[in-house]
This record gives sequence, structure tokens and C-alpha cells, in this order.
Amino acid sequence: MKRVTSIFLISIVFFILLQTVSADLNLPEKTPLEKWQNNLTQVQKNILQENIQKYEPRILEEFAKLKYPEENQTETNETFIRIVIYLKDTSQTDDVLSNFSSNELKDIINRQISDRIGVKITEAGFYKLIQDDRVDKVYFARKGYFLNDKTNTTFLLLLFGIILIVILLIILFYWLFLRLNKKVNKINKK
Repeated sequence: MKRVTSIFLISIVFFILLQTVSADLNLPEKTPLEKWQNNLTQVQKNILQENIQKYEPRILEEFAKLKYPEENQTETNETFIRIVIYLKDTSQTDDVLSNFSSNELKDIINRQISDRIGVKITEAGFYKLIQDDRVDKVYFARKGYFLNDKTNTTFLLLLFGIILIVILLIILFYWLFLRLNKKVNKINKK
């Protein structure tokens, strides 16, 4: 009986050790953001930390995806991401934008009717941007946000068309309801 118990205990210990070793071999891979953060210089980390209130964290995730694409993501040579910049004073727009080269900033959309500027920016340009005291906030621009006027115009026309169709359907159903109601009233009178 002692022999069976010791074999059983040894088997359990061996099984636990095997599980521990195999668990170490199957460590989850780091996310693109973790890989990206691990490769930042101390200067870059300090810039991000000192200006954390100015930018949306999603921006960092997007830069990380550019450098470390996920498995299901096609690799690209793109180095720019789309962002929206909110300035403290809109009269400073040209001064702020003039600090950047075409290698750091492109596809600028400044409608001069709001405090928002849409741009595509590189990581180096982003570090420079968030250190500028004239910048209030920086957000990641989701697709179709307002960087592509043609897309927005198409979207607005589509939205207008859908609203128009809904209104026409409501009018049609109301007209049908009135006709049906008149027929029911005629039948009830007879």
C-alpha cells in the first residue's frame, strides 16, 4: 500500500511539474502596445508621461499597430495615423502647423470654422505636437471622422436619403391608414 501511495504522490508531483513547465512554454505573446512601449527611449516615455492629459491613449495603440502589426493585420509601410488636434487658440493654427515638416505631418484639413484640425502625423511629429503649449487635446480620428471630405459628403447624402425615405414611408402609411379608416367608417354606417 505504501508503494502505491508513493507512486501516486510521485505521479502527482511529476504532473504538477509538467504542467508548470508547459505553462511557461505557452506564455501569451505581448500585445503590439506592450512591444512598442518596451522599445521607447526614456526621453519618449517622459514626453508621454508629462503630457498624458493631452492625448487619447488610442493614439499610442495605433502607433504600436504600425510597428507591430497583429497576425490578422496586413503589413504596411504606413507611418502616419489620423488624428484630430484641438488648439487652445484657433488663431495659432498656422503657427502650430508650420513647425512640422511634410515628413511629420500631411493631409491637413483645417476648416477654420472650429477649433479642430484633422491631420495625418508620424510618431516623431506626435511627440513634438503634444509638447506644444498651444495644443489643448489630441484625439485619434476614427475612419470617416472628417479627414476625407468626399467620404463625409457621401455619408451625409446617404443619411439624407435614408431620412427622406423614412419620412415618405411615414406619409404613405398615414395616407393608407386614413383611406382604410374611411372604408371602415362607410361599412359601419351601413
